Amino acid sequence: MIEAIAEPGRFVDGAVLRPATDRPLATEATSVRPGRVSDLPQVYRWLMEAIDTSTHYGEDFKAFEKRRMSRELLRTLLEIDPWHVMILQLDDEPAGFFVSGPEHGVLVFYWTYIVPKHRNSRLAAYAIQAFADYWDNKQFHKIVSYVRPANLAPQVIGKRYGWREVAFLERHLFGQDFIMMEKPLSKRLPGYDGGLAMSRWQRWRLRLLSRLGR
Repeated sequence: MIEAIAEPGRFVDGAVLRPATDRPLATEATSVRPGRVSDLPQVYRWLMEAIDTSTHYGEDFKAFEKRRMSRELLRTLLEIDPWHVMILQLDDEPAGFFVSGPEHGVLVFYWTYIVPKHRNSRLAAYAIQAFADYWDNKQFHKIVSYVRPANLAPQVIGKRYGWREVAFLERHLFGQDFIMMEKPLSKRLPGYDGGLAMSRWQRWRLRLLSRLGR
């Protein structure tokens, strides 16, 4: 769910995204990177906080999301592609996350979070563009997310960065109305991902790492 959205960045060497030098975003060193196993406890705590404190969703929806967005799901997403748990940084310190996942050949933008002291920075807007930059020219046609109609800020800012409103969904999730927004991408890789289903090798590797405490 898009909760907040800064100037475009660019992808550098497959590891860290930083602002283009000719368009500085802020005085902070702003960057994003793929998630690591060591990030997951903090991401999970932030995710539960984001769900609990959101004023836009009903209690039934929140309860469902807290069950769905489990530690196991985060670890699975990390195994599929660590960029599904994208870490937002200021001065090389974690300051938030974007969590996404593959569903039916579409990239679904699940949740965002930025620590309160950085919510007036340009980190969120920079990250939303960096997120799209990473996933562009890969296996997805688009990114999809749902926004509550009363949550105006992400609608306005999202449209600034190429997101568009494609549907108004009445009583869609637990009786609440939602706006469906999407960001077109260029699909360059053949075929489609396997969704949240992992290969036999990935399942074996994940079990082994779990036993090793990783």
